[in-house]
Amino acid sequence: MKIVKNANSTDDVVFTGTIPANKHMFNITNSEVTFENITLKNINTTFARGGAINIDNSNVTFANCIFENVNGTYGSAVSGYGNLIFINCTFENNYASNSGSSIQATGGPTDIVIKDSTFINNAAVNGGAIFVRNNGSPAKITIENSNFENNNATNGSAIYVAGATNFTVNNSEFNNNGVTGAIGIATGSLSILIFDNTSFTGNTVNVETYTTTGGAKYGGLKGNITGFTGYLPYSYLNATAFNFTINSKNTTVQYGDNITLVAKLNDRDLNLNGLNVSLYKNDSFVSTAKVINGVATFENITATATDTYYAVLNNTEFGFAFIDNQNTNRTKNITVTVNKADLNITLRNETIAKYNETLVLNATVLDQNNNPVTEPIDLTFSIHFNNQTKDINGTVTNGVATANWTIPIPIDSDNLVIFVSYPGNDQYNGYRTEDPLVLNISKINTTITTTNNSTKRGNNVTIIANLTGLSPGDIAGKLIYFYYANNNTEIGHSTTNSNGIAYLNVVKPTEDFQYYAVFNSTILAYENTTSKDSPSNVTILPGDLIINLISIENTTYNSIAIVKATVVDQNGDPIETGLFELWINNVTQSAVNSDNDGNIIFNYNIPDNSATLSFVIKFAGNANYSNSSSNVKIIGVSKLNTTIVNLNNATITSGQKVNITATLKNNKTGEGLANKKVNFYYYGNSTLIDSAFTNSDGFAYLELSPKTSFDYYAEYVPENSQDNLIYNNVTSSVSTINVTPGALSVIRPDDITVPYGSTTLINVTVIGPDGKPVSGLNVTFTFSNDKKADISFNATTNSKGIASVNYTADTYKDVKYWIRYVGNEYQTYDSRTTNDSFNIEVIPVTTVIITGANSTVKKGENFTLFAHLTDANGNPIENASVIFHIIGGMIVPGKATDANGDAVSAYNPIANKNAGDYYEYWVEFRSRINGNNYYYAFAPSNSSLSNVTVVAAKLNITAVNRTIEYNKTVNLTGTILNVQGKPIPGLNVTLYIDGVEIGTFLTDTNGTVNYEYSVGFVNKTYFEYKFVYNGSDYDPASGIAYVNLTKINTTTVITSPTVTNVTEGDEITLTAKLTDKYGNPLEGQEIYFIYENGDILGYATTDANGVASCNVYVYKSGEYHAVFDGDLHYNPSDSDDPVSRFRINIVLSETRPIENETNPDGNGSNSNVTKNDSDVDNDEDSDLDIDGDNGQYTDNSDETQDVKVKAANSAYVTTKATGVPLIAVLFVLLSALGIVSYKKKE
Repeated sequence: MKIVKNANSTDDVVFTGTIPANKHMFNITNSEVTFENITLKNINTTFARGGAINIDNSNVTFANCIFENVNGTYGSAVSGYGNLIFINCTFENNYASNSGSSIQATGGPTDIVIKDSTFINNAAVNGGAIFVRNNGSPAKITIENSNFENNNATNGSAIYVAGATNFTVNNSEFNNNGVTGAIGIATGSLSILIFDNTSFTGNTVNVETYTTTGGAKYGGLKGNITGFTGYLPYSYLNATAFNFTINSKNTTVQYGDNITLVAKLNDRDLNLNGLNVSLYKNDSFVSTAKVINGVATFENITATATDTYYAVLNNTEFGFAFIDNQNTNRTKNITVTVNKADLNITLRNETIAKYNETLVLNATVLDQNNNPVTEPIDLTFSIHFNNQTKDINGTVTNGVATANWTIPIPIDSDNLVIFVSYPGNDQYNGYRTEDPLVLNISKINTTITTTNNSTKRGNNVTIIANLTGLSPGDIAGKLIYFYYANNNTEIGHSTTNSNGIAYLNVVKPTEDFQYYAVFNSTILAYENTTSKDSPSNVTILPGDLIINLISIENTTYNSIAIVKATVVDQNGDPIETGLFELWINNVTQSAVNSDNDGNIIFNYNIPDNSATLSFVIKFAGNANYSNSSSNVKIIGVSKLNTTIVNLNNATITSGQKVNITATLKNNKTGEGLANKKVNFYYYGNSTLIDSAFTNSDGFAYLELSPKTSFDYYAEYVPENSQDNLIYNNVTSSVSTINVTPGALSVIRPDDITVPYGSTTLINVTVIGPDGKPVSGLNVTFTFSNDKKADISFNATTNSKGIASVNYTADTYKDVKYWIRYVGNEYQTYDSRTTNDSFNIEVIPVTTVIITGANSTVKKGENFTLFAHLTDANGNPIENASVIFHIIGGMIVPGKATDANGDAVSAYNPIANKNAGDYYEYWVEFRSRINGNNYYYAFAPSNSSLSNVTVVAAKLNITAVNRTIEYNKTVNLTGTILNVQGKPIPGLNVTLYIDGVEIGTFLTDTNGTVNYEYSVGFVNKTYFEYKFVYNGSDYDPASGIAYVNLTKINTTTVITSPTVTNVTEGDEITLTAKLTDKYGNPLEGQEIYFIYENGDILGYATTDANGVASCNVYVYKSGEYHAVFDGDLHYNPSDSDDPVSRFRINIVLSETRPIENETNPDGNGSNSNVTKNDSDVDNDEDSDLDIDGDNGQYTDNSDETQDVKVKAANSAYVTTKATGVPLIAVLFVLLSALGIVSYKKKE
């Protein structure tokens, strides 16, 4: 079977995709198959065994095939066993999460041949490109003329072989494979490994992590291997005898020295590399080293005793033995002798020597090599002071010995002399320091502090000093002196207690003072100290006073009371001077001084308006004593007797006004009492008539309009607690008011109309003799008609003289009614006897039935209210007026009902509620006359409410088209109107620019949204913007507009040269500046320099200042232009603008046609210019040689005419104009030949 690309097809055959689980793209068993010109690319497979192609016991050939980016677990591209041949195949960027990203050969006998193939950038855990495991069956691998590059694996970066394999590599390259060498061979698995004319370059291996699982060990190579770098498996080809020796640089050392042992391994041809050598000391294993350049080195071996060493060559990884000349795999013994070492001990202290503190001594102990001694040896520190010695032991740990000693108090010495010594042992010689360490002993710092204090005037005060820094057992009993800070005068002294505190009592100081304390030590260990720099304060506070209110004499009304008291301080001593205040009822009255014995006396005139007096004596306080108050004494004042006189007697007509009077007086003085309330009572039943307040003379009165005669009296009862305590109650004698009856009148009401069966309220007003309404009067209403007997109702006039009764019209006849009063207060009144009747007209009634109607309205639109009116029989009522009541307070008048009894609202309210809300309303009909029918008003209950539901409305969004230049700001405007065309304020709309949401904005009072948008140099000629509404109150809507972007005008100005007359063929520099219409320079733009006929002379790119320069050769007189063609954002500059032109005149012209035999070559001499028809570059087309030397051409295969340019006999295709691109030179040449010309873009 053969799988090939169709020979007539130009398309590649490519297999791609993801293979389902447990499936293969090709599964070949016991077959013979050839794959030719096939590509497997971008394939993913998850099958644990094999990937895209699986082979079982088959003969498969791959020719001119590509395996790229195939990902799997085992053998991602090809997996299996049999006879596999790969010719001119490429394996690139394949990956296996376990073994063999490109090829995995396992499961049976395998013979793999790989020729002219490439393995690049493949990766796996085992065998970055190829993995071979023979599983007990023979395997053979032959690789020829192939390349393995940049492959990567944990074991065997390019190839990994496990099991006995015949492995041959010829004429191949292994480059930059890592990190475990190019080829990995499993331990003990190699049978034959042959490399011939094969190079290994840049392959890397991590020696520390590359274990036997990852491949063979490292060593030299046999065979024709070229370009060897990095690590490769060891190759075995007929190995013979090896030399294996060990030696040491020094065989006699001191204890603790580091020694280096070297084992050397070589055969007769070369040093052996990569093998493991083990070092043994006294038959015990020490360490293992690799053989590098034939040498295994064991360094930093510490000598602690005389020992015997030998080395052993490990050979378990290989299928052959290594031998030396004595046929053994170990070296001869070598003995290293160890002698005692000298110590180097340096003494130093770590702390300052102070009395009663721990002194820390350190000694650094180094061996002869200046390495810290780690053995635990003991040293002795000897401390000498005042002809005494103190020895302290210290043990060495990590090269340091430490000793601690607390310096006692006292030792009568200012310094310490310290030595250190070591007696020696089997490893080290004895030692004693020659130069001792001398330490001065620092005295113990002491500190004394004092404490701020205060006392009240007249008291003693204690001052305190606190001494610190002394040892706890030595701090008591120290003498402390106290001094005044202002004059350094001694106050006194005392000794410290066990806490180091000294106290001193100062007797009754009279003013504030500062003090400090001093300690002078009597022994050497302590420093003297004082608190003079930080004195403490003693503050004298005001003293306390005790005021005792003893007695109050003469407490009767209008008498002078005598108030007596005494005053002492907190110690009971009399206070001789001081101003004291007398307070009565919380008001200060007077102030006096105490006498020499502390006595206080006040005189006080008791007022006539106080029933109870509260006495207290207060001291306001001063610099010497605090404020104070005495005990409180309360006294009662005797009441005053009062009398009521001047009650009047009178005779009046009923309803006439009359005053009843009384005068309230003070019995003692006879004066009237002002602003007192006097109560007037009816005599006999003691009913209160009313109350009145007395004036300044004590006079009170009431104005009455009595209806009957009565007797009365007056009474005074104090109203408040103070008056109650000062004045007694008093009652007057009885007086009489005689009243004769008066005549009443009734205000006649209008005649009224009452519907039959209804109840109406009848009101009349009764007026008394004085012309004012009479209240509380009982009157009788009598109703009469010819259909039924008279009926009467009683009523009482209210405060406005109105008497009311309810009357129900239960007959269809008109009714008359009369008013009657009979009593003692007024003369009898009866309107019937005077034929003065009142009329009620009874009318028939038909009931009105009102129904509403439910409806809907769109938000923001006007809505109409509906009502339907009928009588009780269902007949429509025409031309009736109704009123619509909307729940929430709005009242809307209605239009008159039509012939069908239908009415609508006179105007239509606007629905401003949100969609989903609703309005409820009911209808009111007010009575009216319609022919001979009469109607009642009717207002239904809430159960009869109608509603108008608000639904979403349509709206209209418009946006405004704009046109602006690039790099400007544009105002994007949208307007939102409802269906009536009115703006909708406060609505959220969203702005999108070219489909990208910018944000949500609120419409203003005009229904408008404005957004300032900055447009930069975008790569477009217009953009779209739209405002979108997606709320719930209105239907979704949007408004779209466009912003057209216009180019910016530009100007090109030739700024140099300044010379206008030049010689033909001269090279000049043309300089031009490009700016936009705002004068801003344009950077990075191409300016073309052209002749007036359109020939292109060259071009250059503007710098940051908008300037471009170009060197050109002048060959004609005329105008030279600088032209900018414009781009997406800028318009072209005007080439006809005078500022973009420059006139150049030719002084001497020697112009020759290009077809002539000769032509100047630009270097001042004539050379041949040949139009050569010969095909110099072999491209089957003639070539043009401008410099005349028939030279070689840069292009030799494009089958087109070639032009060779040489300026000034210099290198080809170059100009003298620095920075001018090659394309500019070609433009100049082609323009000169007439092949191209410049035309301004339209």
